[in-house]
Amino acid sequence: KFGGGKRKGANSADLILASLNLSINLSHFCEVLKEEQEIQTNKGQMLLAVLISNSEGNILVERFSGVPAEERLHWRSFLIKLGGENLKGATSEELFVASHKSVYIVYTVLGDIHIYLVGKDAYDELALSEVILGITSTLKDVCGKMPNERLFLDKYGRICLCLDEMIWAGVLENTDKDRIKRLVRLKPPTEV
Repeated sequence: KFGGGKRKGANSADLILASLNLSINLSHFCEVLKEEQEIQTNKGQMLLAVLISNSEGNILVERFSGVPAEERLHWRSFLIKLGGENLKGATSEELFVASHKSVYIVYTVLGDIHIYLVGKDAYDELALSEVILGITSTLKDVCGKMPNERLFLDKYGRICLCLDEMIWAGVLENTDKDRIKRLVRLKPPTEV
């Protein structure tokens, strides 16, 4: 009997632990389910692309989220062309904005590096401006000075880790550079 009597080999402490374990697992399952539902709800509201290139238009880093593979080439060429036309003569960290319907693009130049962000819905030009400021601040911090292509490539692994701590699956996670630095420092060296 489970309810009124004792089971053979099990005492009340074992039953309490089993009950607690079941409730902890159930609550964890509910949390995971709730997170999945939030992700599905916010799926349309995401950073569609983060693209970093050199001044000649060669892509150094790209992250796409929610963009079909067949559209990525179009986005790459469009962003590089947009930056090529508008970032000539731009001062470092001067922000540029473009939009079409509910898609927003914010881009800038940092040393010899061009940074592009594409977002939609909740990630409008104001939100993207905050994200790009976090990225530029983190890049300067990782490189130790204004980055050029060589310095960027020397610090490539750490830069990618920082970007992954900032933006995960199209959702902004962190913009605080001190927090990002702490999180990246916690990663094992094999991931660098």
